[in-house]
Amino acid sequence: MSQKFAIEGVLLDEKMQNQSLRFMRYVAVWLLRVASQSNYTPDQDLKLPLPEKETDAFACIPEYALQNIVDNFKFTFRYLPQIMPSAVGSEMIALAVAFLHSSEYVKNPYLKSALVSLLFSGTWPFHHLRKGVLGDQLMGTKFANDFLLHALIKFYIECEQSGVSTAFYDKFNIRYEIFQVIKCVWPNDVYKEQLTRESK
Repeated sequence: MSQKFAIEGVLLDEKMQNQSLRFMRYVAVWLLRVASQSNYTPDQDLKLPLPEKETDAFACIPEYALQNIVDNFKFTFRYLPQIMPSAVGSEMIALAVAFLHSSEYVKNPYLKSALVSLLFSGTWPFHHLRKGVLGDQLMGTKFANDFLLHALIKFYIECEQSGVSTAFYDKFNIRYEIFQVIKCVWPNDVYKEQLTRESK
């Protein structure tokens, strides 16, 4: 019990998690720079799709570099949501949308679904934020308006073929989360027009 409480004390320390999330944001920007072969910064829009052939530098980065970012943010969304409004920036949306849009960059289907879960967690209502910490950005930023729907629909189709024994059940959870993210942004007519174009 003492070990359990000690671990909880460390993981639930708000100051430490704030520092951890700041570091994860730097790592997210670095990953996007390596993948996009650009000088991306959070104050500018990332150009998608990512280059057709991934660089040797990106190919040598283990997938746990991305997994660590996603897991850290998912943990904080769940257990320390009060620090999220000041800890989340546009680079988190760029990270999730970029790697769902250019899904060949991520080989692990569970990591791809974790990117959807990251967006889904960001739409949970919290205090005065009815659309969650990410909802307003997903609705209002040009980058999200241009690429979010295509990325979600692409993965909605891809999750059919994750190839594992539990895939039949997993895809229902993934598709539910995709549906909830789309439901969050649906009041923006841009997404309705995009869906009409995508269906053709």
